[in-house]
Order: sequence, then structure tokens, then C-alpha cells
Amino acid sequence: MAERYSRTLAQAVGTRELTLSPARRAAAWLPVLLWLFVVMGFSQGTFSAAWSIQGIGPLVRVLGLTPEQAAMVHFFIRKGAHVFEYAVLGLLAFRAATLSLPALPAWAAAIALAIGLAMAAVDEWHQAYEPTRTGTTRDVALDFAGACCGVAVWRRWKRGLR
Repeated sequence: MAERYSRTLAQAVGTRELTLSPARRAAAWLPVLLWLFVVMGFSQGTFSAAWSIQGIGPLVRVLGLTPEQAAMVHFFIRKGAHVFEYAVLGLLAFRAATLSLPALPAWAAAIALAIGLAMAAVDEWHQAYEPTRTGTTRDVALDFAGACCGVAVWRRWKRGLR
């Protein structure tokens, strides 16, 4: 009997027939929801360029950078943060979509990217109305690129495990 159960379980895992309960499927989306709150938190005026330059000020002094070099470092840190936060969102959304829709793996990436693009648009729209922030379509594209990176990382990681 143990052999029969093992073969059935192995077959189920191999063919994605193993399903999660509705509660587990819903729970898969909890990290996505929490990360959306983090992204919206970073969208507030307290994370403006004027605020973040204060954080790299000590780095600028220690490294002895010129004002132009400091501006360049500041720019890349801020844009890198866009890519990072949306890569995490893309990864979490793709993971959740894969877990909650095991029969439709091709749709999981599309769902994750749609969530990333929608959130990027909402985030930049919100920033356009913040007095200390600017919302740009370039940042939407950068955010979407980050979400694509997150999906790619998750796909690559999952393939490496097989």
C-alpha cells in the first residue's frame, strides 16, 4: 500500500494534480498583499529625493565624491530601489499565482506582470499628487522591468529545483 501511495503522490506532483485547499490558495496571496502595502509606503512624501539624499550624505562624505558623482550615486540608488521593490512584487505575485492556479502555469506569469504593471501605474499616479514626489511614465516602465525580473528569477529558481 505504501508503494501505491508513493507512486500516486509522485505522479500528482509531476503532473500538478496536487492541489491546495482554498485557504492555502488564499494564504499564498498574503505576502503579495503585505508587499503592496510596503510599496505604497515607499510612495509617500517621506521617501522623496530630498529625504533619500540625507541617507547617502554620510556615504558621499566618506567616499569623497564630487557633487556630480553624489548626484549620480543618488540617482542609481533611487532607480535601483524601483527595480528591487517591483522585482520582489513580481516574484511574490508569480509565486502566489503559480500556487493558486496550478493547472494554468502559463497564466501565472501574465497575472504577476499585470499586477506589477497595475501597481506601478497606481504608484506613479499617486506620486504625481504628492507635493514632494514626481510620478513619471519612465518610472512605470522601470517598475514593470523590475516585475519582469522578479518573474524571471522565480521561474529560473523553480527550474533549477527540478
